[in-house]
Amino acid sequence: MAGGRIPTGRVVLIGVAVVVGAVLVPAAINIGTGGSLPGPLEGFEPWAWPVVGAGLVVLIALGVLEFRRSRESVRAYDHPRNRPNALAQVESYVTRRLGQTLTEQLRITLALDQVEHAVLPAPLLVQPVDGVELPLNAGITDAFDSLQESLLVLGAPGAGKSTMLLELARDLLERAKADDGQPIPVVVELGAWSRSGRVRSRHDPESAGVIRERVDESRVVARDFAGWLFAELHRRYTLPPQIARTWLASGQLALLLDGLDEVEPADRERCVREINALQETFSVPQLVVCSRDGVYERLQGQLRLHGAVSIRPLSPEQVEEYFDAAGGRLDGLRKAMRSNGVLRDLARTPLVLGIMFLAYHDRPAIALARRAGLGWLFDAYIGEMLARRRVPHSRYTTEQVGRWLWTLANLNDYDWRALFASLPGTVRRRITREDLPALLAGCVAGMAVPMALAHGRTTGLATVLIGLGLVALLDHTIGLGTVVVLVPEKGRRLSVGWVLCVLGGIVLGLAAYLVGDVARFVMSPWVVTALCGVAAVNVVLYVARLPWPWAVPLVPLGVLSGHELSQVDGVVSGFGFGVAFGWALAGLCVVGDLVLFTVVHHSWDLRGFTVRFALHAAPVAVVMLFLAEIGTFAWPFLAGIAVGGLLAPTVTETGWRWLEPLRQLWGGVVVRLLLVWDGYLPWRRRAFVRYAVDRSLLVTDGRGKHQFVHILLRDHLKRRDPRQLAEVIRQRAARE
Repeated sequence: MAGGRIPTGRVVLIGVAVVVGAVLVPAAINIGTGGSLPGPLEGFEPWAWPVVGAGLVVLIALGVLEFRRSRESVRAYDHPRNRPNALAQVESYVTRRLGQTLTEQLRITLALDQVEHAVLPAPLLVQPVDGVELPLNAGITDAFDSLQESLLVLGAPGAGKSTMLLELARDLLERAKADDGQPIPVVVELGAWSRSGRVRSRHDPESAGVIRERVDESRVVARDFAGWLFAELHRRYTLPPQIARTWLASGQLALLLDGLDEVEPADRERCVREINALQETFSVPQLVVCSRDGVYERLQGQLRLHGAVSIRPLSPEQVEEYFDAAGGRLDGLRKAMRSNGVLRDLARTPLVLGIMFLAYHDRPAIALARRAGLGWLFDAYIGEMLARRRVPHSRYTTEQVGRWLWTLANLNDYDWRALFASLPGTVRRRITREDLPALLAGCVAGMAVPMALAHGRTTGLATVLIGLGLVALLDHTIGLGTVVVLVPEKGRRLSVGWVLCVLGGIVLGLAAYLVGDVARFVMSPWVVTALCGVAAVNVVLYVARLPWPWAVPLVPLGVLSGHELSQVDGVVSGFGFGVAFGWALAGLCVVGDLVLFTVVHHSWDLRGFTVRFALHAAPVAVVMLFLAEIGTFAWPFLAGIAVGGLLAPTVTETGWRWLEPLRQLWGGVVVRLLLVWDGYLPWRRRAFVRYAVDRSLLVTDGRGKHQFVHILLRDHLKRRDPRQLAEVIRQRAARE
C-alpha cells in the first residue's frame, strides 16, 4: 500500500461484503421468517436466497484473489539453500542435455568469427574505448568474456549452437560454484514461448471477414515474456517465480536463450523487442542468444547486445581429424565420401557428422556409395537407431512407430494449448469428417435411447430430430459446414477409432441424460423464465445475427414467453434435459471449431458437417424402433427440450474471455482422446517417449517435457509420409 492508498481490489471486496452482510442476508432472513420484501421488490421472494448464494460466491472469490495478490506482493524470503539447490538443478539439466546431443561420441573444436553490425549497443552498458576483438582461436567462453558477457551466437542449421551454449553454461556453472558473486546460468529454449499462450479463436478482436491464411500464420497468442520466463524457470529448475524475479532484478541470473529461430515467424520481431525490454526492466549482467544466421538476418529489428559471433563451417581438415578420432570405425564412410561429392558437401556441420557416425560406423563403403541427400541421411539414422538398439525389445509395430513419430513432430510438444495450432491437415480432416460426426451421433444415441425407453418411441424419435436441429443450428453459428465438404475418403473402412468415437459419444449422451434427470428436480419456473431470456439473446445474436439493439425489445418478449411456457406441466422437466443435451452437443462442436479455426460465415450452409452427422445418426432411429413402445407424444416435455437446447450457442459463441480457456482445455482433452483412438498417438505416451529416448530420437528435460534431439530431425519427420517412414524402418529391421 503506497502513499496510504487502498488497493482497488480491497475496496471492491469491502463493498461486496457490506452489500451481502448488511442488505442481502437480512432481507433473506426476513423472508425466511415470514416477512416480505419492500413494495417495489414484491414477487421476487423466491430469488432472495439464490442471490445471497451468488453474492457469497463472489465474496469468496474476491477474498481468494486478494489473498493471492497480497502473497505475491510480499518479497520472497531467500533461503540460504536456494543458491546451492539452484546450482544443482542447473548442473543436472546441463549434464543431461550434453549427454543427449548427437555429437556426444566425438567432439569437434569449432571456430568462431566476429560479426559486425549484427546487434545494437546494449542498454545500461558503458561501451569500451577501443572496441573489442576476438582472440585468435577463441572458444565460446573466450568470446563471451571478450564481448562483455553480452553475446549473439549465429550459425547454420546443425552448426552446433545449442551444444556450444550448453558448454558455455557448464563453464559459467563452475564459476558460480566457486564464487558466490557470479550469477547462476540458466538455459531456456525460446521456441516454447510462442506456444505458451492461448490459442486464437473466433472470439479474438478480429474482423469477421479476416482471411484464414493470414490468421493461420500465428494461431497461438504468446503470453507475456517475463511471466513466461519465470514460469519456465520454475518448471525446469524449480525456481519459484518470486525468487527468480528477485534474482533477475539483482543480477544473480545469467540468461542463455537458445533457439530464436524456433520462435513462430509471426512472433520473432516481438521476441526481439521483449528481450531488449527485459534488459531495461531487470539487471541482466550476462546474456547470450542463439539463432540461425539466415533467420536473424531477415528480422527488421536487432537485439541490443555487445557483440555477435558466427560459427564457422567445418573445414576438410577438421572432417579428416574427426574420421581419424573414430579409430577406423568410419573408414567405410570416408571411402564412400571420396567418390560421392554430395556426401562430402553434407559433412560441413557437427550435426551431420554426428548422425553419420551413429548411423554408419562399421559399415562398408559399398553400402553408402550410391546414397546421398540429407533426407536420406535422416531416414538412415532413424532406421539404424530403431534397428540396433533393441533393449528393451520393441513391442510396437513399424507402422505405429512411424505414425507416432510423425505426429509428435507435428505437435511440437504435448501441451494442449499448442495442440490445435500444430495439428496436420490429415489429422484435421480425419477429426472433422469422421470422428466428430460419430461422437455427435453417439451423444444423440446416449440421450435418445434412454428417453425412448422411459417415455416411448415417439419421444425418442423426436429427441433425435431435436438433436439434428441443434447440430444444424450450431453448424450455422460456427460455420463448420462451410469448411467440411461431403467428400468420402477413398478406401476408408470401419475402424476401431470410429467405434470408440461412437462409444465415447454414447457415454457423453448418457451423462447428459443423467444430468438432465437431476436438473428437472432443481429447475423451477423462475429459473426457466430467466434462461429463456438467455435463449432469446442466442437467437437474436448468433442465429439471426442481428445487432445488440434488436435484443432490447426481444429479450423481454422471450422472458414473458418463458414465464407463460413454464406454467405448462412437463415443460420445466424437459427444459433441464434440453439444457444438458444442447451443451453436450455444443461441447463437441467447440472441438470442431478449435480444430478448424474457422471465422464466422453469414450463410446457411449444410454441405458437410450436418449431413455427415445425419448419416451417422440415422441408425439411432432404427434402433429405437425395436427397443421401445410407441408411447404418447408429450409436446410440453419435448418443447422444454427444444427451448432448453437453444442455450447451446452460449457455449460456442459467448465471447467471455474467462470461458475461452475452459473451451480450449475441454477441446484439448477430446482431441487427445481422438488422436489416441485413431492411432495417431500411443495409449501410453510416456512409455513410447522412453522408447524413443533410449533410441536417441527424443530427449527429455527430466520434468515430463520432451523434444527431438535436433530441430532438423523434427522438421524432416514433419515432411515425411508416415507410411514411407514405416517402410524405411521395416527394410532396415529386415537386414538384422
